[in-house]
Amino acid sequence: MKEIINTILLEWQNRELPETKERDTILDNYLNTGHIIIVKGFRRVGKTFLFYHLIKKLLKDHSKKEVIYFNFEDERIPLKTGFLSALLPAIKEFHGQSPRYLFLDEIQAIPDWSRWLRRILDTENIKIFITGSSSKMSEREIPTELRGRYLGIELLPLSFAEFLDFKNIPAPPGDLKNIDKDAYLNYLREYLEDGGMPAVVLAEKGLKKEIILNYFNTLIRRDIIEKFKIRNEEVLKDLLKLLMNATHFTGTRIFNNLKSLGHIVGKSTVLKYISYINDSFFMDELLEFSPKVKNQLQRERKIYFIDNGFIGLANSRLNLKEGRFLENSVYYHLRRRFKNADIYYMRAEKSEEVDFVLIDDVQGKKMIQVSYSLELASTREREIRALALMGKKLGLNEGDIITFDSEGQEETTWEEHSIKINIIPAWKFFL
Repeated sequence: MKEIINTILLEWQNRELPETKERDTILDNYLNTGHIIIVKGFRRVGKTFLFYHLIKKLLKDHSKKEVIYFNFEDERIPLKTGFLSALLPAIKEFHGQSPRYLFLDEIQAIPDWSRWLRRILDTENIKIFITGSSSKMSEREIPTELRGRYLGIELLPLSFAEFLDFKNIPAPPGDLKNIDKDAYLNYLREYLEDGGMPAVVLAEKGLKKEIILNYFNTLIRRDIIEKFKIRNEEVLKDLLKLLMNATHFTGTRIFNNLKSLGHIVGKSTVLKYISYINDSFFMDELLEFSPKVKNQLQRERKIYFIDNGFIGLANSRLNLKEGRFLENSVYYHLRRRFKNADIYYMRAEKSEEVDFVLIDDVQGKKMIQVSYSLELASTREREIRALALMGKKLGLNEGDIITFDSEGQEETTWEEHSIKINIIPAWKFFL
């Protein structure tokens, strides 16, 4: 183990870091906390490059003896607790000192990693950053010994602003006036259709689908099948197909659909598989807003996937104008922008639906509807009526509709409830 550590340390000394881009998530803000910093998220969203970006800043004032990086997906590293136990003594012997900053990629593969981290935090003056892309880094599975001792940061695929930066497109002025709107609409189409996974954004058009497919296969094989020792791969694959071709689901409906496909599987197993998919950061479920928790748990849930590229992979005939790409992107933008808000959807008795209801202790309640276009009078009426009806229930007199390009304001009254509607083009909303 000592020999492996020494080899990796020597390689680190001689390694030239790749070019990096500033992200909306800036780790510099966490340098002076006494906590372990956990950067979690789906594979390939840029966690390692986020580390590299901070490391390059630190190396302006520190040497590589003080700033050390280990990737635990390196096949030379044995997945044994003993490797962690040997790590710091070996570093001290190799450099003659302890590191000041320790960056550890995908450490959750090592048994007892959390207990080791807690010991180091309690006995050493080292700032520790770690990443994770598995369920072991989800809020509900962080080990007890780290509770209260870490700060968790979720990194998502690129926002639209980050997408433009990665493509070296000049940022628009802050007031978004006097810009080439058509150019930004073209960039928005590309962003909505191909998604925001960094390597995909930077790839040539002909390679994008191949990269996304590779990510998807890695998710199935490494993050679900191997990690959770799943034996019935066909059930999992068909389950993913059903989910990725749906916008709403219930566990019972998915179970019945799998049975109709000829699968012999228990409902508890299906629910367990869905939880594995969620814990891999691949999918989010949105509950229906209701004062009664029982109703929230029993009713249909909406589904959103970590990146639009995966939606396009599963639905090759899906048209951008159908709105699913836009709604998926809006959901994750809300996750970035309103980090402390609870997000739900809401439905009335006649099936009118508001896509997002945000509830924040500071900012209160907010309604957001998503519709690619409001050109059809029937579509416009449906979306506004839903906001008005839900606004009446929630005591809100304002709601937003995010569209691809429409913009404006109007005030209307439904069932004696007056409401102001803000129609916002997506490119403005995202920026």
